[in-house]
Amino acid sequence: MPKVTEEYMESKRRMIVDACYQVCLRKPVEMVTISDVIAETGMSQGAIYRYYSGLDAILADMTAKMRADYNMI
Repeated sequence: MPKVTEEYMESKRRMIVDACYQVCLRKPVEMVTISDVIAETGMSQGAIYRYYSGLDAILADMTAKMRADYNMI
């Protein structure tokens, strides 16, 4: 199996977080499911779980990214 660079893995994580953000713009956060994120990314369920352990981890990264982007404490 070919080795994957850290930059590639980070770009995939960013794509998943961005897809989750897009879903959150359409639905309340408490109604977002992992299936919504899977559908938005177009990736398989296994591919999503390769990068994240579940929806909570994706939402945590999304929150951290938003805090960094908007310079919130």
